[in-house]
Order: sequence, then structure tokens, then C-alpha cells
Amino acid sequence: MVFTALVENQQVVVAMAADEVVGYYLLNTVSTDGVLATHHQAVETLRQQGQLAPTDRVGTGAQACIDLPYQGTGLRQRLLQQLLKQVAGRFDYLFATIAKENTKAFRAHTGDGWQVRGENNQLYYVVLPVSQLPVQ
Repeated sequence: MVFTALVENQQVVVAMAADEVVGYYLLNTVSTDGVLATHHQAVETLRQQGQLAPTDRVGTGAQACIDLPYQGTGLRQRLLQQLLKQVAGRFDYLFATIAKENTKAFRAHTGDGWQVRGENNQLYYVVLPVSQLPVQ
């Protein structure tokens, strides 16, 4: 049900190769369960700290998954560009969290233009301006 809503809201981009899904990039502003509830709380904390304006429209739950053989091919960046095009005009920023121990994800996100706006003991809170196309 939630995934159907993501598709209907154009909050997911999927890459296919030989009739198989090899990657995706999505937002999940539909659900507030589990980790997504912490995303909403983190966004509110960033607003209170002045890291985001009260009027900024933030798309939470951003995440990507790319099959290992397709990592390092630019697929993640192309999917992100398409997602940004699909949500332009609806959000000012995308929001994600990155585990501090996941240095590979941190390098990938910051290389794509994501900005660290806050953190807790385990996570970085990162945002990407929707108007910014990621580095190719």
C-alpha cells in the first residue's frame, strides 16, 4: 500500500536491466512509522536550531539502493537527478540520515551535494536542495 502511494506521488525512481530491478532512489513522505518518525523529529529539531526555515518543504525518507555490479557507474546520480526533477516544486529539500559508521554512504551523499545540517550519536542528518542537481 505504501509503495503504491510512493509511485502515485512520483516519489520513487527505479532502474531496470534485463527485466530486473538493479537500483532505486525514493522518498517516503507517506509513512511516519519507525525510522520515518525519527526523520520527522530530526527535521523539526533542525527547524528549531535554525538549520531549516519553518517554511522549507522537506521530503523525508530519502534512500537509494544500487546492486553491487552497478555501483560506481553513475546510476545513483542519474536516479537522483530524475527524482529531483519529479519532486521539483513540491519540496525545497530532501532529507536523509547516514549512519556515522557508514563512511561509503557518507562519501557518496556528500559527493552528490548533500549537506550535513545536524547529527546525533549515531547519525548524520543531511539535506539536499531540490534545486541543486548532483555532481556528475
